[in-house]
Amino acid sequence: MYTTKIDTYIFTSDKYIIMSEVSTPVYFQEFKDVQDMGSQKQLKWTGKRGDLTQKFGWTIPNKNIIQYLVNESKNSKLFEIGAGNGYLSYEIKNNGGRIIPIDIEPPEETWVNVYKMSYEDINPKNVSRIILPWPPANSDMGEKCISYLNPEVVYFIGKENSTVTGSKEFHNRLETDYNCYTVKELPSWTNQPTLFKKFVR
Repeated sequence: MYTTKIDTYIFTSDKYIIMSEVSTPVYFQEFKDVQDMGSQKQLKWTGKRGDLTQKFGWTIPNKNIIQYLVNESKNSKLFEIGAGNGYLSYEIKNNGGRIIPIDIEPPEETWVNVYKMSYEDINPKNVSRIILPWPPANSDMGEKCISYLNPEVVYFIGKENSTVTGSKEFHNRLETDYNCYTVKELPSWTNQPTLFKKFVR
């Protein structure tokens, strides 16, 4: 498991959890460091971009998105479907959020305990909010996951209406069965924005 020092202080009372300011995500800081190099070579797969994607994953979270998801998890526990090495869940957990990361085939090294399981192994009655970060390209996994779990809220992270993250049917399903309440732009290695969207049934 990767380790890094993050100072998070949680004070509990009868009704509230009060936390210090969300810490800057490790990946975001390393991403900014690469950008500051001003080297096009390092922005390619053969450079730091490839190394950091392998170490952290596809999503580059900033402080705002971590704080947002931590707050959202206070209403109901989040499930990250296709969590990979669990880095996103790691940042959420370390800032006081409630989240369960699962992946059908997690790597050997993970940031947190990623449960080796499919969304079909989850009882839909126990799930109301799911995160789908970068669903597999040209895959129906995202659509089938939504159909099976039927969550109240879906948090999507990826490229808008692109088969780079999911299928056309998946994106159509989100637009027709849900209402988009929140759109945030996340850091991206390319000129094509990476978006965070909250869909509510």
